[in-house]
Amino acid sequence: MQATARPRFPSISDVIGAPCLTTNVRPPIHMPKIIGSQPKIAERTIRSVLLTGFHILVILATFLICFAAYWLGFLFNTLFLLLLILAGAGVASRATGLYRKSLETHFVRRPFDRTFRKYLLQSLNQWLFLSLAVVALRLAIVAVQFSPGEYNMIQAIVLGTAALSAVFALVPHKRVRISVNSFFAAGWLFLGIELLRIFLPAPRHESVVLDAPFRGEWYIFQGGRSALINHHYPIRSQRHALDIIKTKDGREVQGDKVALESYPAYGQGLYAPADGRVAKVVNDRPDMPIGKTDLEQIVGNHVVLDIGHERFVLMAHLKQGSILVLPGEQVRVGRMIAECGNSGNTSEPHLHLQVQSHADFYARDLRTFPILFRDVTRGRSGRRKQLNEADVRRNDIVIAPDPNNAHALDAPMTLVLNTVCHWRRASDVHRWGSHSHIT
Repeated sequence: MQATARPRFPSISDVIGAPCLTTNVRPPIHMPKIIGSQPKIAERTIRSVLLTGFHILVILATFLICFAAYWLGFLFNTLFLLLLILAGAGVASRATGLYRKSLETHFVRRPFDRTFRKYLLQSLNQWLFLSLAVVALRLAIVAVQFSPGEYNMIQAIVLGTAALSAVFALVPHKRVRISVNSFFAAGWLFLGIELLRIFLPAPRHESVVLDAPFRGEWYIFQGGRSALINHHYPIRSQRHALDIIKTKDGREVQGDKVALESYPAYGQGLYAPADGRVAKVVNDRPDMPIGKTDLEQIVGNHVVLDIGHERFVLMAHLKQGSILVLPGEQVRVGRMIAECGNSGNTSEPHLHLQVQSHADFYARDLRTFPILFRDVTRGRSGRRKQLNEADVRRNDIVIAPDPNNAHALDAPMTLVLNTVCHWRRASDVHRWGSHSHIT
């Protein structure tokens, strides 16, 4: 009988040592060496986080500076400085981007391509801010503080820096940063609100119509419904106040800037802007030398007229000893009240004029009301217009008729008339008391 051979099972050594006969076995996978690239990835991540944090800190610091400037009355100065910084930062940023090859250079050739939509939105965001900044600065820069050449140079700097930053927006960095775009968006939103306040007419139910308290041609140094053009605006008790100076040959001062007599406003006669009763008089404060102020009595020598309906006209910074009325006395519109001086907290001779809710300037709940001038000629944007009720703001020229000079309104306008823009008219307001850095 033939013996049956037992089946032999392969041993472990046979399996391991046997050649692979299958043809569908995948080749071994070679894993990339990522150990060496991990430090580079980590380095880029850390750099990006640090850069974002730096941007956020810079933006927060800028907001704090702008907030302080708003309350201190240096808002437009800060805006001018910001334009210079943005232009300089743009130059440095684009130079760094060229070196690191981090700029999106194709956007400028195909700005409306769908792949570049985020860069287009970013550019529009920046352009809107830059455009509103230029408009705000053209309204805010006080022309009479500079010669025509100096003023033109400042305007050229404003336009040049804004245009340079606008061009840089066409060559953006590849990475769009939310922090930077949020800064520009907040900026144009703030400027847009401020410009709306400037251009919209005064509220009719609050406005008070007065005769001009001066004669001839005077200049609105501080005035308007925005901190951009009126450093009183953030302060409730002075919000609608006007600082008014007199100019000569388009300048606020002639000759020695230290002498009070070099300022055309000093010693000029001031007149009652409405019928009323004299509610308060201070006449003994000294006229301060240029560069010094009286912080004990910040309004200096002043007269307060009660014109009825809980409205009081404050005329402040008057010349020492020049006041011609007494408390309790009834005065008629047009009567000479005092002379313009430099008493109180003031940087140069001027008239501080406001209509307020109480006779006492230091009243806790004091508020002010918009002022319209009756029957004057207003100069704005190189044009003059005779108005029954003139709403005025910074850089406006106001010409009040002088009874002693019937041809006063026919006199040529000064050079400064070409330095401001836009006009508006407010009408149909309540009439009060009629017959029917400067602080």
